[in-house]
Amino acid sequence: MSHGPSPAVPSPSAGASPSLGPWEAIGDRTWRAVAEPEAVTIGLVAGSAGALVIDTGSTPAQGAEIRRTAEAVAGVPVTAVALTHAHYDHVGGLAAFRDLPSYAHERLAGHLTDPGLLAALAPYGVTAVDLPAPTRTFGVARAAPLGDRVVELISVGHAHTDHDSIAVVADARLVFAGDIVEPAGPQLGPDADPERWPGALDHLIGLLLRPDWLAYPGHGAPMTMAEVTLQRGWIASILGEVTNLVSDGVRYEDAEQRGDWPFPWPRIAAGVRTAYDLLAARGFAPRDQLPIIRKDVRED
Repeated sequence: MSHGPSPAVPSPSAGASPSLGPWEAIGDRTWRAVAEPEAVTIGLVAGSAGALVIDTGSTPAQGAEIRRTAEAVAGVPVTAVALTHAHYDHVGGLAAFRDLPSYAHERLAGHLTDPGLLAALAPYGVTAVDLPAPTRTFGVARAAPLGDRVVELISVGHAHTDHDSIAVVADARLVFAGDIVEPAGPQLGPDADPERWPGALDHLIGLLLRPDWLAYPGHGAPMTMAEVTLQRGWIASILGEVTNLVSDGVRYEDAEQRGDWPFPWPRIAAGVRTAYDLLAARGFAPRDQLPIIRKDVRED
C-alpha cells in the first residue's frame, strides 16, 4: 500500500451506513455474513475451544455487532480474529476485538497508520487509536488453533496489497480469500501488483484443485477453481496489454480507450498505472512513433 497521499481502496460508499446481514452456514461450524456498505464477507469458524472471526467490518460498532452475533450463532466465545488485508472495510472494526489475539501478515501493522486508510475511515469517526496492531503475525503461515480444529492463515504474496493472506478451513473444504479474487473482477488499486498477482493466485488454485473446495472472496459469491483460474488469466493479461500499448507508443492517458481490458476501467485504472510505472522503471516507456511517410516529402 502506498504510504503517500493515495487513498486506500475501496473508499466508503457515498451515503451508506454500516450494517450486518445474517450469518449463513457454509460448512461444519463455519459461517459467513455480509457487512455493508461494501458487501464484505465476514468469516466465522468455531471449534471446541472458541471461534475465529475473519475480518472485522468498517467501524468499531460494526465490529462489536459482528462479535456479539458471531458468539450467538457459534455457541462459543470469539477467542481470536484474523485479517486478510488492511483496507478500511476489513479492519475498521478492530477495536471491538482489542482484548483478543489478532492474526495478520507481518506487514499489515505498518499500514494501519497509512494516510489513505485513515482518510477512508474518517467519515465513520474511526481514528488510528481504533486500529490496534495485530498481536500474532506471520511471514509465510500460521495456525489459529480452536481446540478440535485449526484454521491455517497463509500469505500469498503481493496481489491486491503487499500483505494479502487467506484463511484455510481444510475440514470444511473452503478458503476465505480476502480481496485477491472477486466475482465482479478484482480491484487493482494503487497498492496492487499486477505482475505478481497471478502468482499469488496459484496458492489458492492449488487448494481448490481438491474436490468440492470453494473460495469465499472478500466480496461476492463463492468461486470455484475454474472461476479463479480464469480470473488469474485475465489479471495476467493486464501487464501483457500494457506491454503491447507501450510498444505502440500509447501513453497511460490514452490507455483506457486504446487497450483491450478484461475488467471495467474504474476497477483497474490504478493497477494499469502501476504497470506503466513498472515498465518505465525497466527502461521501457512509450515513445512517439515515426510516420512511415513524412508529410513534407513528395514522391517523384
